[in-house]
Amino acid sequence: MEIVKEHCSLAIVVVRNQSQNRVLMIKNHSGWVFPKGHIEKGESEEEAARRECKEESGVDIDQAFCHGKVHEFQIIFDHTHIKMTKNQFLAYAGGDAIEKTISAYCFELDSAPQPKVEEGFIEGCWLNESEAFHFLCYEENKMALMKAINKLKGNIVQTI
Repeated sequence: MEIVKEHCSLAIVVVRNQSQNRVLMIKNHSGWVFPKGHIEKGESEEEAARRECKEESGVDIDQAFCHGKVHEFQIIFDHTHIKMTKNQFLAYAGGDAIEKTISAYCFELDSAPQPKVEEGFIEGCWLNESEAFHFLCYEENKMALMKAINKLKGNIVQTI
């Protein structure tokens, strides 16, 4: 079995205020997620997270403060995880399975601009921390959010 390796970056974008922190979320066919995508040649993980955020959510975080990498995890998937035949997946991925390493970065903005999601996404919005945690569709995203919130609170975060 041939496994194709990919590296992606994910952006957790937070607006802090006195009453409640707001977290940028986008919704795709799987549910609520963070902006995420491939790292392009010559691009750092952080730069990729910033670019993907703007591409997928329409929210520009070029001037946002970066609190750094808060989490890293791997996922492996094959044709059974998406609606493709084995041959379609092989042509798409170039292998029997894809192993993605995903680096999650935490960014802080001063305000919450209205998201304008790209094609392929259903909607985007700003949710409070507990809503974001509740609606996230993947456990690793929940772990990344927890680590980002702890980092914002000044707690020590250990990257994995």
